[in-house]
Order: sequence, then C-alpha cells, then structure tokens
Amino acid sequence: MIIKLDEDVAKIGAVYNAINFYCKQLKIFRISDNVFITEKKLNQLGVYKSELENLINNIRSVFCDKDYFSIKNVYDEIDCSKYEEFGLSENFIEDLIFYLDDIKTLRINNNRLFSFSKKTLSITNFMYDMVNKYSSISLDDLEKEIMKNYQISVPFDKLRGYLYSTDIFYSDILGKIYSDKNNYYEEVYND
Repeated sequence: MIIKLDEDVAKIGAVYNAINFYCKQLKIFRISDNVFITEKKLNQLGVYKSELENLINNIRSVFCDKDYFSIKNVYDEIDCSKYEEFGLSENFIEDLIFYLDDIKTLRINNNRLFSFSKKTLSITNFMYDMVNKYSSISLDDLEKEIMKNYQISVPFDKLRGYLYSTDIFYSDILGKIYSDKNNYYEEVYND
C-alpha cells in the first residue's frame, strides 16, 4: 500500500510519532514528502526487509569508523542500484539511514551528514572537526573539501557564518581558519 498524508495531518504530533515509530521498525518507508510505502508493498515489488537489513548492516560496517558520511558516500561505497531499479530514489536510502536508532544526523545547508559516533553532532563540532583535520585551511578550500568528501555544497558565506558559533581562529583578510592560536599568529602576523 502507498500512503499519502496531507501535510497538515503529518504535522500532528501523534501522527508524526507513529510515522517515526513504524519507519524505525521497517514497517513503512518514506519514498517522498509525506508519501510512504508499506513493507508488504515493498515485498510485492521484490524488495524484502532482510535485504534492507543487510544494506543497513553494510552501511554500519563501512561507515562505523567515519566521523561523517553523506548519502553520496553510501552510493560510492555500496551498490544501491537494485533499489533504483524499483524506482526508489536516494531519498529512500537516506531516510532508511535517518531512522536508524544508532545514527546521528547533522543538517548542513539542507543536506544530511550522518555519523555512528557517540559524540554530539552540531555545526559547531563539525567546524571544529574540519579545522582540526586540516590545521589551517582557507574557507574556499574547505568549501571544496566538503564538496569533494561529502558532495555537499556549503558556500563561503555560510561557512563563515558557522564560525560565529565557535572560537576558531579566523583571519578575515586571508579567509582562513586555524586550529590553534600559534598557527594563526604565525601566518597572520608572521610571528
């Protein structure tokens, strides 16, 4: 069965909670905004719960030690073509991941980054992780690295805006961020 919910109905707390519960139980699956398909209908299409559980286990094993991953990373590492053959888009797989109990999700520029990490995910922590990964990096290069690593576009101005919630050292003149005060002073003031 395909279930289409009116947007106003989907926002009702009890309905929203029920949807989340049944998505986590792999009983219904979101295929687009407010449109869901039941496990029974997926079975009729030839997609079985056991296959989805195998996919989930593959995702866990491939990405369990990664700080962050995106749906594009999943498609790069795991063959999801079977689901595309049935007309199930990458949103289907992304939502399948989103509803896992052991996953954390970070919305960044209207995209999702996932992590199996136990740490709290936030834009602030993401920016700290990025600056620590690269020691010092221009926001232009960071924008390119995020695109390369996660296929997520985060414009320069948005990255700079994210810095305001941190105490990361940032040179507005050079457009760079630094992991520590020494790196910052050395490059900015030639100290």
